Amino acid sequence: MTNPQDLLQRMGNLPGPRAMTLLAEVRTESTLPFHNVTAPNWSNPGPFGAAHEWYCSMTWDQITQLQTFLKTPVAPTQTLPEALIDQTMRELGIGFYLGTFIGQGQGGSEIRMLFAYTPNMDVEEICKVWAALLQNPTPEQKPASDALTGLRQMWNAASNNSESGLMLLSEVDVDGKLADPTLFPFASIDKPR
Repeated sequence: MTNPQDLLQRMGNLPGPRAMTLLAEVRTESTLPFHNVTAPNWSNPGPFGAAHEWYCSMTWDQITQLQTFLKTPVAPTQTLPEALIDQTMRELGIGFYLGTFIGQGQGGSEIRMLFAYTPNMDVEEICKVWAALLQNPTPEQKPASDALTGLRQMWNAASNNSESGLMLLSEVDVDGKLADPTLFPFASIDKPR
């Protein structure tokens, strides 16, 4: 390939090009957008065995309604709904509520509700405790049961609903848990022995 300077010199006594090196500025925007926030005063995270996530997309009106719900104290104790759920989970020994999160940088419509479960109970046992709380709460548990029901109803009213159980991979007994055909029937296909 011919250099532009060589072409100009072949043309005779023409002046050189009026050009200079242009330093390009490269911006990668490779930072993760997040805000540092403090945990709410009801939150006291501790060690846990697994996380459970309710995920959904909400309109701005739904997000406003959800935030109003989360910031409205519940009678008779005037405790916030998330704090009631957290307190009751701890009292029942099944774990604690991590909180309700809005996704940043995603147009503001991603909502995640995260529960943390104790490593000392099986999923089936935890589900039985949840069922008892929702179907037959004691009078003391009724406000927390209602708060959990309200949160779930808002999740149901949203779109793109999904629910997943999350386990910290470095702490998982892969052969003991993930390869159990009663829990993961496709394990024999995914991981042949």
